[in-house]
Amino acid sequence: MRLHIYTVCWNEQELLPYYLRHYSQFAERIVVYDNQSTDATADIVRACSKAEHRIYDTGGVFDDPEILRIKNTAYKESRGQADFVVVGDVDEILYHPQMADLLQKYKREGVTLPKTRGIDMVSWRFPRSKKQLVEAAQIGCESPYYSKRNLFDPKIDINFGLGCHTCEPEGRVVESPQAELRMLHYHYLGLQRCISRHRIVRNRLAASTLGTKIAYQFRWGPARIA
Repeated sequence: MRLHIYTVCWNEQELLPYYLRHYSQFAERIVVYDNQSTDATADIVRACSKAEHRIYDTGGVFDDPEILRIKNTAYKESRGQADFVVVGDVDEILYHPQMADLLQKYKREGVTLPKTRGIDMVSWRFPRSKKQLVEAAQIGCESPYYSKRNLFDPKIDINFGLGCHTCEPEGRVVESPQAELRMLHYHYLGLQRCISRHRIVRNRLAASTLGTKIAYQFRWGPARIA
């Protein structure tokens, strides 16, 4: 099985090591689109033998339409090279205890767009561990909103909508009968970290984003986050 990963990020030096550690277990290639991070993100990506660092510029703002463009197009370079691709964010971990076996089964059965079961994960403190994130932070709540279709055959056109929680795929679309994959959303790790990060990202939201429901959580105050 050949699996390629595509993700976008900005200043993710804390979460990125977990992300790369997780997907390096079974991915052949990990492509990180970095929105000109000012922390150690670039160095962390370059230190991973399976990862490729790519920079994209949005003029210092969080530009969701540009993120959408990347997620809807970047993976297409894996056509003819990968059996499946994962397209998502650094706080999204697709999990199954036998991931490689599951992908083999999907390939054998002709599944091109597996269903996922979304889980919103939480931790009062950010985990500091060399373990996999699924071992270091295990508390969560089921969230249909995060049952995103992050894994699919690159031959199909995924056609994500803004925010990438929905899609209108075209091509040979065959869904799995059950949601065997868990889409673990690790955004809310460490209360003080979340409060600080939300404040910083809120100041980076583009004017076009402020008038929409996209990135709504970054407008929450400390009490709502808690």
